[in-house]
Amino acid sequence: MRFIFASTTCSEKTYKEVFASRTRQMIDPMQKFLLQIMRGIAADPDNTVESISVKPVSHSCYRGKKVDYSSDDEKDISFKYVAFRNGIVSRFISTYLSVYNKTKELLKEHDQTVIITDPLNPYISMAARRAAQKKGVKTIAIITDLPLFASKMKQRKENLFKRMLKTAFENISNNEARKYDAYIFLTDSMNEAVNTRKKPFIVIEGTAVSPEVNFRRSPQNTERVFVYAGGVYEKYGVKRLVDAFCSAQLENTVLNIYGDGTYVDELKNVCNNMPSVHYCGCVLNTELMAIESAADLLINPRFSDEEYTKYSFPSKTLEYLSSGTAVLSTKLKGIPKEYEPYLFWFDDESLNGMIQKLREINAMSDNELRTKGSIGQKFVLDNKNNIVQAKKIAELSRKIRLNHKFCGILSATGFLT
Repeated sequence: MRFIFASTTCSEKTYKEVFASRTRQMIDPMQKFLLQIMRGIAADPDNTVESISVKPVSHSCYRGKKVDYSSDDEKDISFKYVAFRNGIVSRFISTYLSVYNKTKELLKEHDQTVIITDPLNPYISMAARRAAQKKGVKTIAIITDLPLFASKMKQRKENLFKRMLKTAFENISNNEARKYDAYIFLTDSMNEAVNTRKKPFIVIEGTAVSPEVNFRRSPQNTERVFVYAGGVYEKYGVKRLVDAFCSAQLENTVLNIYGDGTYVDELKNVCNNMPSVHYCGCVLNTELMAIESAADLLINPRFSDEEYTKYSFPSKTLEYLSSGTAVLSTKLKGIPKEYEPYLFWFDDESLNGMIQKLREINAMSDNELRTKGSIGQKFVLDNKNNIVQAKKIAELSRKIRLNHKFCGILSATGFLT
């Protein structure tokens, strides 16, 4: 089967170039998620994978006035990077036209083809979907977040014009998400919110990828390292985690925070006064895996009482578990019960509750922490790796194509009206 992805995902080589070219660093969670899905699908010799890609840059982080067309290959995946103008509005219009035309071009031969795209970028997904549907090609949407929550949680200060644009963008994304032949969701609750037409769907939380090397703290280094990596927002619980860590006064233990967000400036002030708390900025995911593997504890403090948590499975949960390091998390509604034995949990998310849990875990031996990390790693690498998850997507694709052919046969023989 032929799979065409339309998204901002790049090959690993090109993404490193994009990351280095930005004037402002940021994290791109979809880059790793979709690239691993592509690799998993391409691992089956019966499949071919092509990617219509839009390099993830904009006028706010890239000085160039335009991005030219280019292409490259990564093993069995062919990437086509469309050209677009890098203006505030022209980026969306030119990207739409480029994606539409490239999709149309690739679909001149479209037997056994499906299109997979991400409606959180509607100027990409809408173009690919419309071109595909004109050719009768089935489309699958990967829904990793609901647009309303994706933007509100970031709490960025914006002027009236930007807020109006964002509201319009959210409405377009919400409308676009309901127009596909099948869906890939991160949680069951997402299906209830988006899939109003009861189309075929699957739920996969993401993919687990083994780190190239399992790093461990040197016995000579007695300092323990706790790590948070992700969006650095107060709403994500990062401020409370930092306050709890400072109050816990853990001996020979540091907290390193990676990522970007609206809490960064305040965090830097904390770091100036608290030598055991370090803000480390944004790093490439390939570097982050080594950092997480070498840590003693990985933490996700995101509050579980927020409504959006039932629609979200944090990508860092699988990433953390894949590293082989022990993981401490709040009990988010979107995390399935099957994960419960493999993580430490904040049972009490108050400041005092977090302080006590950090002290409790820091009192554990190195062996206890390593054992917890090892069993969690084995669970996700055995059950959530990209080959396993890709097979589910391939089966969904075959299902909707067969249903389409079956319906066509019934219609031709007069059984459908």
